[in-house]
Amino acid sequence: MDALPPTRIVHRVLHHHAEVKRMVAVGHPLSDIARRLGLDRKTVRRYRDTSLDHLLDSARDRRPEKLHAFKPFLQQQYAAGITNGRTLFQQIRERGFRGGYSTLTPYLRT
Repeated sequence: MDALPPTRIVHRVLHHHAEVKRMVAVGHPLSDIARRLGLDRKTVRRYRDTSLDHLLDSARDRRPEKLHAFKPFLQQQYAAGITNGRTLFQQIRERGFRGGYSTLTPYLRT
């Protein structure tokens, strides 16, 4: 797994996961944990039942998308008839895109 930047959401996931696990180990019921942490019971259950790696993967998915800034350019190129994925990838790399080809291909399928 790639290292996650110390964003607020990553910090919150780490904190909530640790607190939920600690409180469950002591024997607090889910509703009590939810009330004390200000979370929904379903969220507490998710923290209890889901591995930290999976929760952090979910937090990673909420990071800003690398491709977002290049979408208008890609749409313009596609409209102009340039539809080859490798060509489009090279063009956005020249404009500063730092992601991989595998980041681009799902977008091109749409």
